[in-house]
Amino acid sequence: MLRRFTLALVIALIGTNSFGDTLIPETRFLLPKAGPDFGGLSGLLIHADGSAGTVLSDRGYLFPVTFKRAANGALIGISIGDGQSLNTFLGDEDRMDSEALAITRSGDLLVGFERPSRMETLTDGGFETAARQPFPNAGLRRGNKGLEALAAHPNGSMVVGLQETPAKGEDSIAIYALGSDEPAPIGHLPYDKPFQVTGADFGPDGRLYILERAFSFLGFRTRVRSLDLATPEIPPVTHFQSALGDYDNLEGISVWADTSGTTRVTLVSDDNFLSILRSEIVELVLQ
Repeated sequence: MLRRFTLALVIALIGTNSFGDTLIPETRFLLPKAGPDFGGLSGLLIHADGSAGTVLSDRGYLFPVTFKRAANGALIGISIGDGQSLNTFLGDEDRMDSEALAITRSGDLLVGFERPSRMETLTDGGFETAARQPFPNAGLRRGNKGLEALAAHPNGSMVVGLQETPAKGEDSIAIYALGSDEPAPIGHLPYDKPFQVTGADFGPDGRLYILERAFSFLGFRTRVRSLDLATPEIPPVTHFQSALGDYDNLEGISVWADTSGTTRVTLVSDDNFLSILRSEIVELVLQ
């Protein structure tokens, strides 16, 4: 009887204890305006050692970013290059509502769009379109609740996509495997209203880190959770949750390791091209 009680207690604790290693905010930078098309940033990639990256606008522009870092890896400066419009490859209408950005092991860029909900693969450093894969949209709550987050595993084993909220009648958000086959759910993220998915990335540890946002007329709240797709029975853990109004509309996430092996989580905010919101980079350290 005692053994059964102990086992039940352990299972209950696993099911309810959802906090893991803590993400500690380290730096934040307002981004300089890089022309009239700069804004609405919804996707982010950090490359290699953290000295360069790419941000994606929801109006279909890619902007190169250079990061200046201290010896300990801390971010101390940012510069933004000229933007490249995706209409060069996709056409004026098809480039709009771009929400997610990932990169494959082979260097192909993956861009996720909400309307129509799909993933575009761009080869040759992002300068040629190679493939288009529709994202399942059955049961979407609204037309702009399609593909919101993309993540490519660093070992090349999978690409996954998520929408903002569950399909109608569901209490979790399906995590779809994308790529050569038809999209198929390989996991689920428990839905915790009012938080909605805004971005995702695989970390160096192989876990899927998911950026979420909650909005009220008083401001935004931000949360980062992670889960291991190899053990779907174990619930996600929460690494970070901000207070109301601490940050703006954070939508893009990149999870990477600096030269010392420290895991860093870099976030970018979407100003919706509104003067009352900001475009900024926020960087946190996993401890």
